[in-house]
Amino acid sequence: MAHSVSARKRVRQSLTKQVRNQTLKSRVKTQVKKMRGQLSIPKTRPTGSSGRKSGSKKTDSAGSTGRPVDFQAELKQSYVVLDRAVASGVMHKNKAARLKSRLTRAVNKSVGAQ
Repeated sequence: MAHSVSARKRVRQSLTKQVRNQTLKSRVKTQVKKMRGQLSIPKTRPTGSSGRKSGSKKTDSAGSTGRPVDFQAELKQSYVVLDRAVASGVMHKNKAARLKSRLTRAVNKSVGAQ
């Protein structure tokens, strides 16, 4: 437990920043997962033992609505979310650039196949 006034303030500030950073990280992960689901992109990391049972259901956001997905609008939204994460210092700019590049290539590949 912090004893001095300034140490208590640092604890309060770090908790506030922790909540804000976790929110941004979660938003980034959700957006990237949403795009991958719509484009049917497999994860780059091997799944190994993810704890998921073979019979568990997997949600697919692309096929659930039955309407065509505007990939360009979704890609633009992904760019905004990633750029905000970089601006706030939650994510490194090179990681965001790598994710944007991969998503863009996948969208172009998907649009070209249609």
